[in-house]
Amino acid sequence: LSQAYTNMPPSDNTADIQINLHGATKKKDPLTVFRRDVRILLLEGVHPEAQRKLELDGFTVDYHKGSMDTEQLKECIGQYHVVGIRSKTKLSREVLEVATNLLMIGCFCIGTDGE
Repeated sequence: LSQAYTNMPPSDNTADIQINLHGATKKKDPLTVFRRDVRILLLEGVHPEAQRKLELDGFTVDYHKGSMDTEQLKECIGQYHVVGIRSKTKLSREVLEVATNLLMIGCFCIGTDGE
C-alpha cells in the first residue's frame, strides 16, 4: 500500500488519481477519482501512522483494531476500494466476490498463506 501511494504528489483533494481499468471496463482512458472518495479499510491494528498518513493525503480511512470474520467482511467490503490486513484476516473467494469496488489489497504482515 505504501509503495503504491508514496509516489503520488501531495493531495489538495483535486482529481489527482488515475486508475487504469482497461481490463475491467474496456475504456481507453483511465478513470480519474478524487482522493477523498477513495475508501480504505485498515484491519487488525495496522500501525496508526498508516491511517494518519493516508488521511493527511486526503483518503477516507476506517480503522478497526481487530480482524473481521467472513460474514462481517461480506457486509462491509463492498464500500471499500482498498483494504489493509495483517495475518488473521482471510479474504476468501466468497468475500472477494462481493468486493465490487476493491482495487487493492495491502498486506501488512511478514508472510501470507496464499489461501
